[in-house]
Amino acid sequence: MIKNHRWISLRTKMNVLLVTVILFVSFGLLGICYAVHSRAVDRYFIAEVDKAARAAVSDFASDSALYIRDAVISDEFRSVRAEAEKAGDESVLKEWMASRTSYMKEVPAGDFSLYDSYQVILSRLAALRDIFGVTSVYLKYDLNGEAYCIADPDGSLLQAGTALSKEEALRPEEDNAQIGAVVHRGDRGWLCTAFQPIPAPWLDGEVIGCVGVDMDMNQAMRERRGFLLNSILFVAVLTAAALCAGMLLVKRTAVEPLKRLAGAARKFTEITGDYTPEDIMRGEFRSGDEIGDLYQDIREMQEHIVENTRNLARAAAEEERVNTEMRLAANIQRSMLPDVFPPYPERKEFDLYASMDPAKEVGGDFYDFFLVDDDHLALVIADVSGKGVPAALFMMSAKMLISSQAMTGASPAEILTAVNRKLCASNRKLKMFVTVWLGILEIPSGVLTCASAGHEYPFVRTAEGGFRLFRDPHGLVAGGLKTTRYQDYQLALRPGDQVFVYTDGVPDASDERGERFGMERLEETLGRLEGENSRGVLEGVKQAVERFKGDAEPFDDLTMLCLTVL
Repeated sequence: MIKNHRWISLRTKMNVLLVTVILFVSFGLLGICYAVHSRAVDRYFIAEVDKAARAAVSDFASDSALYIRDAVISDEFRSVRAEAEKAGDESVLKEWMASRTSYMKEVPAGDFSLYDSYQVILSRLAALRDIFGVTSVYLKYDLNGEAYCIADPDGSLLQAGTALSKEEALRPEEDNAQIGAVVHRGDRGWLCTAFQPIPAPWLDGEVIGCVGVDMDMNQAMRERRGFLLNSILFVAVLTAAALCAGMLLVKRTAVEPLKRLAGAARKFTEITGDYTPEDIMRGEFRSGDEIGDLYQDIREMQEHIVENTRNLARAAAEEERVNTEMRLAANIQRSMLPDVFPPYPERKEFDLYASMDPAKEVGGDFYDFFLVDDDHLALVIADVSGKGVPAALFMMSAKMLISSQAMTGASPAEILTAVNRKLCASNRKLKMFVTVWLGILEIPSGVLTCASAGHEYPFVRTAEGGFRLFRDPHGLVAGGLKTTRYQDYQLALRPGDQVFVYTDGVPDASDERGERFGMERLEETLGRLEGENSRGVLEGVKQAVERFKGDAEPFDDLTMLCLTVL
């Protein structure tokens, strides 16, 4: 069995995929929950700051707050505060404020100092801070583009009347205007701050200052972190449980059935002999899913393999039988063609050579030569339509008819006429035909009497020049029409003259590009072979065709015959 050298089990892959998906979903949900919770916490803190600022307004809409505001932003207070800062002692400010009277509705005039009123405001601010759970609550007042601290329970008396930084003031376009809760970073840290103006009803709603409320956003972060840690713990436990359950489910529903299925299929592949129906895998895979479908598909594939193996065995046996018969037919066909050269070593008047190379085991071409009597030599070359066994059988029938008719002493035209009638009489179902060139040489005189039944034109070489194509009178192919008559013609051959006849397999030979060898190449090849004997001419033409054809499959039988008069 061939395995990938980087083999990874399906169980590992599916578990990795399962872990990846579960972790992706878990952390995705965790991130979404954390984002939603964080926004909710931020909205809660912002709402609390706004609520604390609005609730504090009514506590400071009083004359005492107005008196304190006017006092701490006065030039005299600033001068005293400068002395106190220089001395590093706020007691000077306390004495100054204690020497000033304040007005409160519940206390008679002169019995309550400005310092006492200041302390009451500070205590109220601290109480509001504790009630709403905010970081700080203080009073400020905007004057001529500057924001001043009026009272801050988290600061010292020296900070009263000082200018606030831009981050602490968060001043809008208008002085002493409302500012909704804003998250920002400033000198006092990361805060959520809101300002609410304090209107004085007795002054027709004139604003006497603003209540500022700060909330430390680090509290929100602590809330977020607490939620995140608890969520991570919960998700981790839930993810671990889901992973265990998922891996167990993958093992039972996919991995183990696939292992059993693979094992059963492997046994089939390890069979070394012929497959039989008993080798088809058996097993129960009632999963009702793709694994069950795969089991059925593998069973069907194995059934097809078994059936195809049987068919291939039968086909191989049949092919071997046919090949044996074809080899026998080829041997029979070759045995019917003269293959001993020189065929008549005692005759010095002529030189003769012929060859036939079938495109298949058996072909439809044939040649023949025989002595009709001591003074006459018959030469035959023919090409049957089609290839294979039918053509070979038709070829043998035509060959025997021609040889038997030639022995009667008739002329070539008479022989072909008689052969054509007999072939037509037995050719009603086969619908085959044969082209024939037939020549009878009168050996003493060198006169060659010929007739053609639609065969290729012969080449004749004479003493006056090289091989030339001789366009002889053509008749219809033998076996085509019963009433066909053929015509004789004669060639007066002298010593040294040659006649070359062939079948269409020579000019029709094609190379790998489909280009034909053609008559021009054949004539050029014969011109280079002048002076060769009959065998040399045929071997030269065959070599030229083989070089031209290259690795291309043969298209047709290659049959040639050459006669040289000596």
